[in-house]
Amino acid sequence: MSAKKRSRSKAEDEGFEQRSWECTVCTFRNRHEAFKCEMCDTRKGTSTRKPRLNQNVVQHHTVVQNFVVQQSLAEKPKRRVGRPTADSPSTSRHSPESTSSGSGVTKSTVTSRGNSKRVISLRDSLIIRSSAKKHIVTVKGIPACIVEYKRHEDENLLDTSPKQSSLEKDLTT
Repeated sequence: MSAKKRSRSKAEDEGFEQRSWECTVCTFRNRHEAFKCEMCDTRKGTSTRKPRLNQNVVQHHTVVQNFVVQQSLAEKPKRRVGRPTADSPSTSRHSPESTSSGSGVTKSTVTSRGNSKRVISLRDSLIIRSSAKKHIVTVKGIPACIVEYKRHEDENLLDTSPKQSSLEKDLTT
């Protein structure tokens, strides 16, 4: 940061009183008698890093925050309620209680990539997309879906460094 302060030209200052001051928060030009900014109620001489909020601003922020929290809580049950999709398993088929081994891990048939919130994309040269297997794991009542792909075996598609390939050639000769 530079040590230069912003200076006003005389042409800018002509429209204002001689001893008026500029608010550090909202840059409003106040009268010299005013102890607080007429626009934002910030006290004269306060730092811009820690502005003091008045009670009205605090109340407004709490009302807005409570409203947002209530909206998010109201939307959560609506998302969960509904018909199961084709990708979601039925509870009778894939519940840990119904498996004979009791491991809690169930495998479903080979399916394509489904709709999920978090998708980690891999390069197509590294995996075979048609070989997707979904594993549904339930831990403490929370189901998680794991998609497993087979690795591509083609040597030409895998990236190898030039040093490695030259070493491999030297070893074979």
